[in-house]
Amino acid sequence: SCTLTDRATFIWYRNSQPLTERRDRNNELLLQYSCALHGHTYISPAVHLNVTCDPSGEIMEGDSVTLNCSSDSNPPAEISWFKGGTFVGSGRIYSISNISSDHSGEYKCKSRNKLGEKYSDTVTLNIMNVSVSINGSAEIVEGDSVTLICISDSNPPALNFSWFKEDESSAVGSGQSFSALQSGRFYCEAHNQHGSQRSDAVTVVLKGRAAHLLFLK
Repeated sequence: SCTLTDRATFIWYRNSQPLTERRDRNNELLLQYSCALHGHTYISPAVHLNVTCDPSGEIMEGDSVTLNCSSDSNPPAEISWFKGGTFVGSGRIYSISNISSDHSGEYKCKSRNKLGEKYSDTVTLNIMNVSVSINGSAEIVEGDSVTLICISDSNPPALNFSWFKEDESSAVGSGQSFSALQSGRFYCEAHNQHGSQRSDAVTVVLKGRAAHLLFLK
C-alpha cells in the first residue's frame, strides 16, 4: 500500500504503465506494482520477490540448505531458480543436500505469469571447505618433524587456524602450518566470521632410527 500524510491522490502502475481502473488490484502480480503521488514524476520501487535461506546462519560443507521464493502473484506464477545465469531448478522451494564448496555462488528466483516476469534479489551461499596437505612424507624418523598445512577456500577467508590430535581435547598448535613431531592423527580447524570447520584427519607415522653397530677388531 501507499501512505502519505495530508490528503493526496495516488496513481497506481502495473509494469510501469498507469492503471485507470479504480477497483482493488492489490493481489494482481504484486511484484510488478508501484505507485506515485499525482502530479509528481517519482514512482515508488515495485514490490519484488523475496528469497529466504534455511539455515540463515553459517553454512558448512555437508549441511542441507533450503531456499524459499515467496511471490504473492495473481494469477499464480511459475518459479524458476538460477545460480548466476544458469538455470538450476523450478518450484517455490529449491533444496541442496550434502552441500559442498562447489555450490558456493549467487542464487536468485524468477517469477513468471501471463502478466510478466520478475527476478528476486540474489542470495549468496558461501560454503567453507577445509583440508590438510602434508609437506613431505607422512613417515618421520624420531627427532625429525613433518609440516602439515591447513587449506581453506572459505569466503570470507579464514583468519585463524587451530590444530588438534585425535583423542585429545586441547589444541596442539595454531597457525596455518603445524610441525608434527610425533605419530598420530592430526586435523585442523579453520575459523572465519561465520563459524568454523574441521578437516579430515591425516596420519603421521613415527619410525625409529636404525641402529648402527661398530665392531672393533
